[in-house]
Amino acid sequence: MTTIEIDYSRYGRSQRITVPLFVRERVVEVGERVRVVGDDVPERTARVTALLDGGRKAVLEFDDRAE
Repeated sequence: MTTIEIDYSRYGRSQRITVPLFVRERVVEVGERVRVVGDDVPERTARVTALLDGGRKAVLEFDDRAE
């Protein structure tokens, strides 16, 4: 499972977010489940729903509700 690092302070409790991808993260595909980590927040899983800007950004939808 690919790990994507984000800055949660930019996204808050959103269930769907658009994030820039590091070069090493650009192997993801639409429909793939990914592990999301960052900011001392427990890791979560999300599904890639779209790739934008030639695969440099991904739209992620979290599998669970933020607590």
